[in-house]
Amino acid sequence: ANQYVSQCLVVGDGKPFIAALVTIDAEAWDGSLDDPALKVEVQKAVDDANTQVSQAESIRKFEILREDWTEENGYLTPSFKVKRNAVLRDFHDTVEALFVR
Repeated sequence: ANQYVSQCLVVGDGKPFIAALVTIDAEAWDGSLDDPALKVEVQKAVDDANTQVSQAESIRKFEILREDWTEENGYLTPSFKVKRNAVLRDFHDTVEALFVR
């Protein structure tokens, strides 16, 4: 867990490695989403998570999204679970871009 990361969706089924889509908690991070310090913080969270899994299961790339996922915008269920299909549908191009070499 990281104070700045709101949600994370791991992707990579049928891909050469694992990647993640990350949303930021706007209440915890009040700076720009383009701030390099934010990327450093998210990388720390990814590194921490990667210590819990095998190298094959580790996250190699991530993308910080501009908008948090909420029930209101259709990306979370009423019990705050990520609606994977909705995220993958709407962020398809972002996911594909993670796997372009």
